[in-house]
Amino acid sequence: MSEGFGSPVYPGWINVAEVLVDDNVIKGFGDKVAYYQLDLGGNLISNITYSQLKDLTNKFASSLISMGLREGEVVLNIMPDIIENIVAFLGTLKMGGISALINFKLTVDDYVKASRLVRARMIVTDCDHLNMALKVKDEVDSVWKIIVTQLPGKACQGISGNDVLTFDDFLKQGTTNFNSARTHKDDFAFFLFSSGTTGEPKAVLHKHADILYIADTLGKYVLKITDKDLIFSTSKTFFAYGFGYIVAFPLRFGASVLLYPDLIRPELALNVISRYKPTVFASSPVFYRAMALVPNTKEYDLSSIRLASSAGEILTKSVYDLFYEKFGIKIMNCYGSTETLHCFITTQPGRKPGSAGLPVPGYELKIVDPETGVEIKEPNKQGVLWVRGYSVAWMYYRNFEKSVESFCGGWFNTGDIVYRDEDGDFWYVSRADDMIKQGGVWISPYEVENALMQHPAVVEAAVAGYRDEDGLFHAKAFIILKPGYEPSDKLRDEIREFLREKLAHYKVPHYIEFVKELPKTTTGKILRRLLRNY
Repeated sequence: MSEGFGSPVYPGWINVAEVLVDDNVIKGFGDKVAYYQLDLGGNLISNITYSQLKDLTNKFASSLISMGLREGEVVLNIMPDIIENIVAFLGTLKMGGISALINFKLTVDDYVKASRLVRARMIVTDCDHLNMALKVKDEVDSVWKIIVTQLPGKACQGISGNDVLTFDDFLKQGTTNFNSARTHKDDFAFFLFSSGTTGEPKAVLHKHADILYIADTLGKYVLKITDKDLIFSTSKTFFAYGFGYIVAFPLRFGASVLLYPDLIRPELALNVISRYKPTVFASSPVFYRAMALVPNTKEYDLSSIRLASSAGEILTKSVYDLFYEKFGIKIMNCYGSTETLHCFITTQPGRKPGSAGLPVPGYELKIVDPETGVEIKEPNKQGVLWVRGYSVAWMYYRNFEKSVESFCGGWFNTGDIVYRDEDGDFWYVSRADDMIKQGGVWISPYEVENALMQHPAVVEAAVAGYRDEDGLFHAKAFIILKPGYEPSDKLRDEIREFLREKLAHYKVPHYIEFVKELPKTTTGKILRRLLRNY
């Protein structure tokens, strides 16, 4: 493998599912557990070895062919993080199909839109989502078959007719003796959907070799994943960050994974870590803070963790310090996007907490002046971050205008405002479309939020633009208070005075509102667009 952009990286003909699964059996990992399945209570209920994973993905792939699915057609996975979801994803790729992984917490309308967008032919789902999948099939002409798996302790209702098959009955049509499709490294393999902080989610189409690339750069050189690792991620498989830790990294290096099906509570996550001793833990800043605020943290044993990774938004110094104070673990910030499939900037644990970090080997970065389009090379000057590397997607599927705006010559425009300091570390400022103009001066909501998070009464904060009754634009802070604090005008004044000590006077929000919760995507990103003019 060459780390230079544009160099030959992998053989032309490669099926990534075969590499991730079958090659581990060849290496002697056949009897090793690939996935440990947990139930909703965090109890281990089943597992699957690499040899079993090979057999089941072969059966799934051959069953798809038996059902009439052709290479290049799309299978949509509406599933929680269960072993069947992994089998369906890899099996689809093995037979040359395209898998589409989507958030399992969406609405029927969301699934209808997604199915139409990617022209899904089949849906793989679970009992809880079967009724939604049936409605999608009724409304989307391309969908002609549904495969449904039963969740532990739950019986499926509504399985009838030729259009719906149970997972077990579906697999009976296949065989373990299967030769993977002869796919090219640049053949399209799977869709992920952007989290949509700025509006409608976009379908991002990735290639077969993209999975290997993020493993062979970030996974190998930064995370240093090996077959000795046991990985636990609170981020789910449909999220690019979670996908890396649940699929790409472990299967590339013969590691094992703890699979928790749903979104998990902080207390339960701490119990899972204490009980099963993962060596690698992946989560988000919001979740790390929630873990640190759980009562009696000394009761939990996190000593098995050699690497704690954070993504979804920038890990602030206050959250980093809080988690380190409670657990003695230095969190690594991981900065990436759905479009790049994973992180292309990371911090070294303990180095410059609050920064985005340094580039991952195999990726090129540049900061561009948004007005002139000229690259900014001097330090400490803000601009838009662009990234280039083999795993960068080619386009947003069936979205020409946004694709032209975001992708150019192998480069991806992240839409993030950043700067690079004298040491080469990158620092996040804001989303370009989140910047607030107050009193004629631009303000980064992230900078103000970071200052707010240092106040002892604040557990979470978001800042957005607000237009008052006179039509003037101001910054407005939305604050969730820690237990023991009550909203009051006196507390507002105290917070403003605190901010004046941390920020330039013009950056202090004109308005402060205390709230019980903040609107977020399922991956933990604050939806500031919903706060504007709230």
